[in-house]
Amino acid sequence: MAPVQSNLRWVYHQTDRVPVSAEQIRAALARHQSAFPLSISAAIQTPPSPRLNPFNMLVSGWLYCPIDQAVSPATHLHLIQEENHVWFRITQEHDF
Repeated sequence: MAPVQSNLRWVYHQTDRVPVSAEQIRAALARHQSAFPLSISAAIQTPPSPRLNPFNMLVSGWLYCPIDQAVSPATHLHLIQEENHVWFRITQEHDF
């Protein structure tokens, strides 16, 4: 759990506290989807929009990266796609 917690803490501290609408994020990512996967450093240098911070898009669930290993500027960001979703199955046999 230590690398996951430290990675999440690092990503959170890189976020901007300026809200951006989901529509702005969706439009910017749609225009630049061919650039992904993209390293964090490249995303910082050439963001899809001047007001978009890649860390904000990570925290808000528009992008993902593996967090079970050390996250660094070289870590690749990926767009969230339908096949990336994790689904839970709720069944009575497990008291859910």
